[in-house]
Amino acid sequence: IILLSFIPGLLSAQIISINNLRDRDSDLLNKKMTLANLVSIQTARRIPITFFILAVICHLIFIVQTGVPALFLVVVIYLLFLKKFTKILSMPINQELNNYLANTAKCLFIISIIQSIILCLQKFL
Repeated sequence: IILLSFIPGLLSAQIISINNLRDRDSDLLNKKMTLANLVSIQTARRIPITFFILAVICHLIFIVQTGVPALFLVVVIYLLFLKKFTKILSMPINQELNNYLANTAKCLFIISIIQSIILCLQKFL
């Protein structure tokens, strides 16, 4: 259960890191200390993807530990979102990143709902 709780935390960290990337220039002007300001721009672009990949890894470990193969459906959802998130590595840093904030929130919501349904059904079957 502890491992499972890392998943929404990592996806929430992804939301924050995308927000920090989007606001990087204004945060630098206002002397705000964020992780995106402490590293290079390329590293700041990789941070959200890293959080996403770590969430996927946690999910895969959870599937192996619990032996609930139906949870692989959630991995398919991750893969659908991964294509969108990799664009962060090269796209201009502007307000368009708001779409990626929204997509991360959608990903977190969809994964949480489907995962909960599968785990509840598994308990009753």
